[in-house]
Amino acid sequence: MVLRVKTALLLVDDDPLVLEALGHYFATAEDMEVRATAENGKDALEQLKTNDIDAVIADIHMPEMDGTELLREINKLEDPPVFIAMTAMDDDDTLKEVMSHKAAAYILKSSKPAYIQDTVREAVRGGTVVAPQSLTRLFQQMPELQTDDDDAAAAPAHAPETPNISPAQERILDLVCEGKSNEEIATSTHYAAGTVKKYVSSLLSEFHAKSRLELAVKALKAGYGK
Repeated sequence: MVLRVKTALLLVDDDPLVLEALGHYFATAEDMEVRATAENGKDALEQLKTNDIDAVIADIHMPEMDGTELLREINKLEDPPVFIAMTAMDDDDTLKEVMSHKAAAYILKSSKPAYIQDTVREAVRGGTVVAPQSLTRLFQQMPELQTDDDDAAAAPAHAPETPNISPAQERILDLVCEGKSNEEIATSTHYAAGTVKKYVSSLLSEFHAKSRLELAVKALKAGYGK
């Protein structure tokens, strides 16, 4: 008999009812378990010192230390867990803030339990859970991801605005824009995981992107992933 290792979760929210509801959601999942809970960011950091956590699911608006500050502190850890931002209000400022600090996902508290579970699975596998339309919105709110007109004017005439990529690269890129992880891309394309990783690395270089999120944003702007 093969024992499955469950994804260890840390739930962070100042509302006990939300923590209780999330606890019920994840109790029905065979591949994950709630290892600890916290009422704010400071409590969460203490829990991370004593628990081996794979994913943190945190509210954004909390007293003491909010979710964005918690995310910044988690990023300082040697081996940080995946961070999934959860909010009751979907607004551009919150989306920009959490995704610019490398959150793996951004979801609403009103999401269905199955969607929340799937989001955690996707994030843990390395995916970025942001819908294409939200990525477009995010792009409009993040000047550092946009092309500066002066830079574009100063670029050599022979430099193409859109990288010239192969059909195979384009297929991989479309799946990256959907927020798919390397594992899921490998399954969809029937490529080896190592091959997918090489394709993604080449695409990051082609689009001069520092992350999968930035790659997806630039690709969507260039007309891919639609």
